[in-house]
Amino acid sequence: MNTLELQEDMKSRSLRISFTDTAIGSVGEAINQIVFDRVQRPQRVIRHPEPDGFRQPTLLHKADLQEPAAATTPPAEAATGNAPPASSTDVERIRQVFEVEGDGFRLEEHRLKADSRLEYARRLTYLFIYAHELAGRRPIPITTVRQMLDACKVLDANTRHELARKMAVEIDGEGVRLKREGRERAIAALDQILDSSVADPGWTPESQSRSPKAGDSRDSKPSGKAGRKKSTVPDDWAAKWEKHPEIVDGHFALKGKTVLEKGILALWAIHKVGGKTASGLFLQRFIALAFSLDEKVRSLEITLQRDNAKEYVMKAEGGYKLTPSGTKRAVELAKASK
Repeated sequence: MNTLELQEDMKSRSLRISFTDTAIGSVGEAINQIVFDRVQRPQRVIRHPEPDGFRQPTLLHKADLQEPAAATTPPAEAATGNAPPASSTDVERIRQVFEVEGDGFRLEEHRLKADSRLEYARRLTYLFIYAHELAGRRPIPITTVRQMLDACKVLDANTRHELARKMAVEIDGEGVRLKREGRERAIAALDQILDSSVADPGWTPESQSRSPKAGDSRDSKPSGKAGRKKSTVPDDWAAKWEKHPEIVDGHFALKGKTVLEKGILALWAIHKVGGKTASGLFLQRFIALAFSLDEKVRSLEITLQRDNAKEYVMKAEGGYKLTPSGTKRAVELAKASK
């Protein structure tokens, strides 16, 4: 006897048939076909395309088949809208403002769409540091930033104070890097500068050059007795101090210090750049330019002439200079800022 047994699930089904050799020969082929069709019916052939052709079909059970997924947006369409084109990266955009010059940058686009000297200095600082950051240099020397500001004629006492205390940058020793807010401001400034629809207030260092205005008779008439020309000696001292190898951040070194200590450190720095003595006026101007600190001339002179100052400062021809004790105290103040 030959036995054929078929079982199914889903509410169950069972079939058991016994045949002789003679009977199986006549009906076996028909039963075989029925069983084969029953087993194969839930299966479906799915072909998966491949980049270089196709692979062998994979059999999936009907229960595993899912509804077709919603069509996704092609990359080309996803790039449209407010998003910039894939080629308009900040690396490429920053090159429209700065020209690569060795390991540094030179300002190529002077129209930074600023409305004042201080705003121009802010934008220039953020963009300049950001350009170095995009080039893989982070942090960069603080002196490099000051040199760029000086070359663009916006490095004054206000800018020094802003850079040291108010800008969204992190100064660590001699290095400087952008904080997150500073990076956001750099990108926002870059967007505005390269957007032709944004109006330009028109402030640039070049636009501030003094020239007689039409109809202004004050520049064409003699003013009588000529006034004394303002000395540039303190400005020269401050410029040399910016490049001096022993430069310290005087603003932070003198934070919370007395007027006497400010005068001592200033006289020490002036001596380092070649100054022998400094008057109260020159000292006041140097402190403002080099340390971004505002002191009154009269206050400095009164302080330096007091009895407690004689150990550190002495009166000399042309102004004031340090005693050996004053030099020692200045060195201590300088080391404390590093």
